[in-house]
This record gives sequence, structure tokens and C-alpha cells, in this order.
Amino acid sequence: MTKYIFNTIILLFAFVAFINAQDDKLESESVEIIKNFEAQLAESDKLDINPSLPPVDSSNRVVSYQINAQPMLINYPAPDIKPIAMKSDDLPQVKNTFVKGGAGIPNQYYGEASHFGNILDKVDFGAGATYHRANNSERIENQKFINTDAFLQGAYNIKEDIYLQSKVNFREQIDHFFGYDNELFTFSEEDVRQRFRTLDISNAYISPENDIDKLNYGASIDYYNHRDFYGSRENGIAFSAKAKKFLKREHPVGLEIIGDLSSFKDSTDVKQSLNNLTFRPTASFHAEKFKVLIGGNLIFHDSTFSALPIVEVIANIAGNKLVAFAGWEGNVEKNSFRTLTEYSPYLVSNPNIFNTKYNDYYGGLKGKIKSVSYVVRGGLKDVDRLPLYVQSLGEPLRFDVIDDATQIIYIEATAEVTLLEKLQISGAFTKSFFELENQEHPWHLPSLEVNLNAKYKLLNDKLAIRADFYAANPIANISLESTIEFLNTLYDLSLGAEYNINDSIGVWVDVNNITSRNYERWRGYRTFGTNFMGGFYLRF
Repeated sequence: MTKYIFNTIILLFAFVAFINAQDDKLESESVEIIKNFEAQLAESDKLDINPSLPPVDSSNRVVSYQINAQPMLINYPAPDIKPIAMKSDDLPQVKNTFVKGGAGIPNQYYGEASHFGNILDKVDFGAGATYHRANNSERIENQKFINTDAFLQGAYNIKEDIYLQSKVNFREQIDHFFGYDNELFTFSEEDVRQRFRTLDISNAYISPENDIDKLNYGASIDYYNHRDFYGSRENGIAFSAKAKKFLKREHPVGLEIIGDLSSFKDSTDVKQSLNNLTFRPTASFHAEKFKVLIGGNLIFHDSTFSALPIVEVIANIAGNKLVAFAGWEGNVEKNSFRTLTEYSPYLVSNPNIFNTKYNDYYGGLKGKIKSVSYVVRGGLKDVDRLPLYVQSLGEPLRFDVIDDATQIIYIEATAEVTLLEKLQISGAFTKSFFELENQEHPWHLPSLEVNLNAKYKLLNDKLAIRADFYAANPIANISLESTIEFLNTLYDLSLGAEYNINDSIGVWVDVNNITSRNYERWRGYRTFGTNFMGGFYLRF
């Protein structure tokens, strides 16, 4: 190794000495270039290369593949589909306040005002009042009325779709017993005055009724006080609690408990009460083409107990164009002082109040064909105590209520059609055949009623025109002398119109009883005849 290093050093020194010797020799000499150097390659022979394909292998080859099956334990989540953001149309501005006023003949005045709003999206509230009066005493003595209504309501949003709701409503209705012969008798206003005052207070717990995943429930409690000008008064409390659950997410089973308690003290201080307690279990089975509802009304009333059925079958025959239904429903209805006087304001102040039990066997068809919706229904109704109205022997200007067992065969039909997109026409028809046990006729109950209604919008929906027609057959009455008479045929044609000047201001007009038919709904009490009223309304 030492020798190799020594030899390398000697060679390096010799190379350095040679370089220095050359530098010393060429330092004083010059070099002249005579001709540029040209390098050339000698000629050579080219090789010809012709490529060719290898011979075809015609032998058959079999290739075998064997892949062992492996379980794929990979879960693929559903894709997250996000809608494309689209600009929504601006919602119309909500008008919270509404004011309407007007006047007309004979001596009519009308006023209405309401306001609705909310606080922090948790509390909805509303308040309003209506006032309407008319006086036709120049033609018929003491033919006048005054109606006043006022309400205050609120709802608290506990959470989504669940509310606590309360409402207070007050109504005063002033009428007069003007059904006497003006040529033979005359009375002062106070002698024939009648006034009803009704206070309603209601509270309810409102929640979704068709949540298929949860138990649906709700409850309410209502109170009312109803009294007249002569000291008769009635207090009532009604409460309800209900629950419903869907079995297999499509078959609802429910139970409702209803209490209806009322106490009536008439003008002679005679006390009466009606207390009904109802348990209503129901169960529905839904299939693709039909639905079956089975249940019952289990009612404690009049110191007795009634078990009445609820059965209904609905069959889909041709989609929503033709649906058939049939059923049997039994129930008990109250004829309280309030309900009786709401039907006839000329009732005596000391009527008998009672319950009516019925069984209704019915069937029919319903559906929608293009723009026509319809329902046709017929049936037989067994009623144990049907309220009837006759002139009072003690107060000839007023009516008393009696009752009778009856069977009612009825036909009902309703239809609604939209034509030309702006014209809506609806109608209702009812025909009843009464088979009474004791009375000859259903006193002061119509057996034929027809209602027609048409609404048409034009001028870019600024103008709305309305027409209403009502007709009923002559009503049977038994006079104080036990003479049977039939009042004249009832029919009434009315027209109305509203025109929006702008989004906030509009005008309206109503013309009632255009045919000037002075018919009598109650014996001796003629209608107002043709009457007119018009005015304005504001929204802001």
C-alpha cells in the first residue's frame, strides 16, 4: 500500500515537470495555420434488413381463471342530493288590520273592524267587532234588529305545530216580536223587545292529529253563559280529551271523551239540566281501495246509558272520480235553551229542554270529475224526539217547542264547479220525507231546501261579483185554533259586488231579496223585502 502511494506521487511530479517544460518552449515561438482540418469517413457497405412476422401459432389454448368469492362488507351511503338554489317569488304583503263600513235602506248601518298580529313568532293574537242594525218600522211596526259581536283571541306556540289557544267571544242580539196585525194592535218597543246576550270562553291544546309515528292527543274546555231579556239564563261547560295512535303506521285507533253539562233556569225560576258524558272509541282499517271505520258512542244521559254504533265503509271505485260510502251512526244531541233560541229567536223564555237520540243509516257517492266536485247522500234517520215549533197559547207572538218520534227519509246533494278559471258555482239540495208518530206535519221545519251560489272575478281580479239564491217549500203551521195552514213559498235572490281600488281600499254593495218576496219563515214574521247596503273597506 505504501509502495502504491509512493509511485503515484512520483508520476504526479513527472507530469507537472512536463507541463512546465512545454510552457517554457512555446513562450517565444509562433504557429501559422495553413489549412483548416477536414475529417471524412471512409465509404462502407449498407446492410439490407427486411423484418417479417413470426409464424402463426394455430394451436388451441385454454386459459382457466379461478377467483375466490369474497363477502363485500362495504356500505354505500345514500347520495346527499341538494336542491339547486332558486329565487322565490316575493310573498304578498300581509294586511293585519281590516275595517269595513256601510249604510243602506231601510235604515241600515254596518261596521266591522279586526286586527291580527304576533309577538316574537310565539304568540298570535287577534281582536275584532261587528255591528249591524236595520229598522223597517215605517212599513211594519217594530220590525227592527241590532246585532253586535266582539272577540279577543290568542295562541301560544309551545313548539312546532303545538299550540295553547284561548278565545273570548261576546254577542248581543236584539229582536222584536213584530208578528202581529198592525191594523188591529199596536205595541211599544219595550213591550215586544227581546235581547239575547251570550258569552263564550274557550281554551284548547292543539297538536297534530295525523302524526303516524307518535301518539296524537288534544284537549279543550269551553264555558258559555246565555240569557234573554226576561231573565232566563243558561250556563254550560263542555270538555273533551282525545288520543289517537297509528298501528303499523296506517291504521289509526282512537278514544275521545266528551262531557257536555248545562244548567237552565227560566224566567219563572224553574230549573232544568242536561248532562251528557260520551266515550267514543274508534278504529280504522285502511287498504288500497277501501277504508273501514268501526266504533261507537257510549253515552250516559238522562239518567240512562246508550250504546250507539259508528260504522262506515268507503270504497274507491274509480280513483277520486267515484267513491262509494255507506254507514250507520248513532248519537245524542242536546236541545238546550241556547240551541233552541239560536234556531228560533221568537221562542218562549220557559221552554222544555231535552236530548234527541237518533240512528242514521246512510249511503252515497262522492268524487271529483275534472273541475266538478260532488257528494250525493241518502238515508233513513230514526229520531226519538224531534223538536217542532208551534205558536204558544199563552204568548201568541212567540213559539213553544214540542217533540215527536219520527222517521226521516232524506236525499242530499252538493256540488261545486269551477268554470273559466274565474267563475265558481256551488249548490246544495235537501229533500226530507217525515213520518211522524203523533203530529200531522213537521211544524215549522222545511222539507225541501235549495241553495245556489255563484262567484265571478274579472278586471284582473279587482272586481268580484256574487249571486245567492235560496228556496224552500211552504212550511206547515198549526194555528191557535188548531187549523193547519201552509205559509207561502220561500225564495230569495241576492246580489253583491266588491271592487278593489288598490291593495288597501275597496268598495262593496249588497242587494238582498231582489224579488221583494215577503215570505214568512215563522208565522206572522215577514222578511224585510228588498233591501240595499253599500260602503267601503280598508286593509292596512
